[in-house]
Amino acid sequence: MNRALLLLLLAFSTHASAVLVCANDTYSEHGQWYVGQSADTAFGQIDTVGDVWCYATAAELSYVKTNFSGLRLVTGRTSAGIMWWQGDDAVFILNNL
Repeated sequence: MNRALLLLLLAFSTHASAVLVCANDTYSEHGQWYVGQSADTAFGQIDTVGDVWCYATAAELSYVKTNFSGLRLVTGRTSAGIMWWQGDDAVFILNNL
């Protein structure tokens, strides 16, 4: 879990401030998605076996909150306005964009 959090922070530091980023536990398969973009193009075929996580900010966070109810947050809202999901919730987001 600490490794995933470290990768999350690394990913956030390298991407624009408004984004949905999802990856598997090794970060070997990852992608970033923006509202209006094809999810298939953005994420390709991320292996959802094992630990999968997603985080969202700004417009992409609003999209997830509006379109997917009942998701459980891992870290809640941080001062940077990031929400993070893992496991089944992250897989649900990936499969339903």
